[in-house]
Amino acid sequence: MLAVFDTTMLTLLLRPSVEPPHDPSTGMPVALATERVEYLIETLNNEDSRILIPSTVWAEFLVAADESAQNYLDSIADKANFEIVPFDGIAAAEAALDERKAKQSGNQKADLKASRQCLKADRQVMAVAKVRGVQMVYAADSDFKKIGASMGVPVTLLWDLPPKPSKTPLLDDADKDNGEA
Repeated sequence: MLAVFDTTMLTLLLRPSVEPPHDPSTGMPVALATERVEYLIETLNNEDSRILIPSTVWAEFLVAADESAQNYLDSIADKANFEIVPFDGIAAAEAALDERKAKQSGNQKADLKASRQCLKADRQVMAVAKVRGVQMVYAADSDFKKIGASMGVPVTLLWDLPPKPSKTPLLDDADKDNGEA
């Protein structure tokens, strides 16, 4: 499988101490966000999947990395299944086509929450995913789901990812029954 991560997913992977985004259904931070990303990585590794990091995502991530940027680059380079990929001419054409289509339909920003500039970056990420034939984009932004639908690229959102299954589900159920969960 070939997958793409958005900036938040990459950040939760490389800097797990950051505060997770909010789940729109609860208004609260996504429960077990880092654990969900770690379990996703484990699952993708077991499937010999490749994870693409579009250069747009990498740039957004590095803005907050400061002097640690080289450490993060080394960390990604050490992971054989990760690849930083460019936003190239073909992807630029796809992003422009999608934005033009949205403008013509009058839906350039309809139902999307981010600023116009953020939406352009999101379209760049989705265009990279589309031209590379990615099977899934993993994101923590509802706008990705809408842009993905427009571009024909499937998106799974962070709060929809399962947490790692417990190794002791019977004990977990007993704790809940005793009011300890």
